[in-house]
Amino acid sequence: MVGRTSDNDGQRQWLECCFCVLRNHVRIAMSEIYIGPIALEALVSFDTRAEDSACPYTFLAFPTQLVGEHGIPTNPDAEAYIAAVQSEGVPVGIWTRSPVEGTAYAAVDQEQISSLHQAIKRLTGRGQFTSEFAAELCDRLFQSERSK
Repeated sequence: MVGRTSDNDGQRQWLECCFCVLRNHVRIAMSEIYIGPIALEALVSFDTRAEDSACPYTFLAFPTQLVGEHGIPTNPDAEAYIAAVQSEGVPVGIWTRSPVEGTAYAAVDQEQISSLHQAIKRLTGRGQFTSEFAAELCDRLFQSERSK
């Protein structure tokens, strides 16, 4: 019996250690996932640029009706996606005066395309978003606006 009690104590200590490791792992993993809000002060302004400058590289389209008072989309999924890209260190902007009527975009400067692709790869690699997330969200947002 004494040996059995010792085994139980050892198992309990081992389990407590596992729970501690799991709690710390979850805490570390959760800190890597950023869902918003968008840092307004860090947004690049594409709408104030000269008309003859290069168009920004877009990575998410959404109806202009969804642009809120701060110039960002009011849809929480769109905001979370843009904020996550921004949290990866990519300077993001919202382009509301695009040549496509009724469409606004989350975009980056041409020089940031590689950084954007790397950030999206990291986000999808961590499982925060699927590789089709932006395209599916875009379709859903425009379908929702058309049905109104």
